[in-house]
Amino acid sequence: MKKIKENPRVFWFTIIMIVVVACVTTSIFFRNNKKITNKISSYSEQYVRDVMNENADNIGIRITATHDKLSLIAANIAKYNRENGEEILEYLNTQESVLKRELDLVYPDGEALVGKIECKDLMEENFIKEAFKGKKTVSDIVTSLGQKEEEILFAVPVKNHKKEVTSILLCAYTTNQFTELIGQSVFDGKADAFVVKKDGTLVAKPKAVMTSNFFSLLNVLVPDQKQVIKEIQTSIKSGKTGVISLGKDQYKRYICYTKLNQNDWYEVTVMTAKTVESKIDGVSQISVRTQLILVGVLVFLAGYLFLVFIFFYRKNRIGYRRYNIITNQSQDVIFEYDPSKQTCTLNDAWNESFGKPIFMKKFLPSLIEDKTIHPEDVELFESVFEELRNGAETTIKIVRLKDQTGQYKKYQFKGTSLHNRRKDIYKVIGRLREIYTQEMLEATEAKIEELKLQKKAGKKSK
Repeated sequence: MKKIKENPRVFWFTIIMIVVVACVTTSIFFRNNKKITNKISSYSEQYVRDVMNENADNIGIRITATHDKLSLIAANIAKYNRENGEEILEYLNTQESVLKRELDLVYPDGEALVGKIECKDLMEENFIKEAFKGKKTVSDIVTSLGQKEEEILFAVPVKNHKKEVTSILLCAYTTNQFTELIGQSVFDGKADAFVVKKDGTLVAKPKAVMTSNFFSLLNVLVPDQKQVIKEIQTSIKSGKTGVISLGKDQYKRYICYTKLNQNDWYEVTVMTAKTVESKIDGVSQISVRTQLILVGVLVFLAGYLFLVFIFFYRKNRIGYRRYNIITNQSQDVIFEYDPSKQTCTLNDAWNESFGKPIFMKKFLPSLIEDKTIHPEDVELFESVFEELRNGAETTIKIVRLKDQTGQYKKYQFKGTSLHNRRKDIYKVIGRLREIYTQEMLEATEAKIEELKLQKKAGKKSK
């Protein structure tokens, strides 16, 4: 970014591009927001069903968690015999103060240890029978003897060391306490949630609801929808789940009924269309904004990278031109050889001296084949690359090459290797210089000897 700021044209081009991307993104958002929102709103019923299924799972989790707490208490009670009634009673009293719920222990003969919950009348109830078979159960609404308030009873078996059920631990929840336990608030509390039995009896309900039957409540809420109410009633009694919409526009409501895993209970939620669609609308807008922001960022990055590419490509292209001018002004042959591909790029002096293209594939094989390299110097020429592969950074040889007149002349062949991070050679940069005089020949031979001495000294130091 610093380099871009240093170049005013590039900097202002970047600023203009950011503004354009922001305008295009905003335009796309306002153009498509309504379409996307309307499209998502068409899936309102599926959205409600998904939310209710999730809420039903949460109810099951809370009931299971309550059973687990009671199972710990039951495991401690199992350490005592029935004859240790006073000790068990003291322990239950302690746990009641912790849970703030009434606890009792019922034995197979119907006798209750505490007596706060009248159990003899409940012995024929299915949830008690199942509990004595070793299952954790929840009752429907019951009214204990002497209690005016309706209750929901959690039942957990107490097993001895032989895994035999010796008694049942009961925990009583009033309907209001049970409603708080399962936490039915959905859509931020803007919907009314109920737990009902198949016959419509309300197991859990909002505090403001006074009636005890859900279908009677529907008759009060939507008296002109008898057919729809009958359809809901039939579906629940037959064990189905679903979503039904009632009314139109601002009076439109959704009723979703979902089967719970406990007993024959259903979770039923009644909500206005406005509540559902506003929630979906919020989710969709967040999704749309996020997508558009991502698109904008990607467009910006693409433009930015393109800009940087153009900027540096131009700079590198200018650099390449300068390099070309310098190498072409030299009478020496400058080359860049790729050992892995066996390709070689050379300057114009190569073409002028040897009449060959400045880019050659299969560089060494072609020079050997057409005898550009003197047959007696082939091994010497190849040894340059061999020495570089073996670790030499620079090497010099005197080789004979045939120019385009057909004459063999002596050349100083100097090569320097470039290595990657793995220490492998990926380029050889070098020079071919014709030896015109005896002095040049002697100077070259002296340089070769000097490199040999340096190489030997390097091996000794290792």
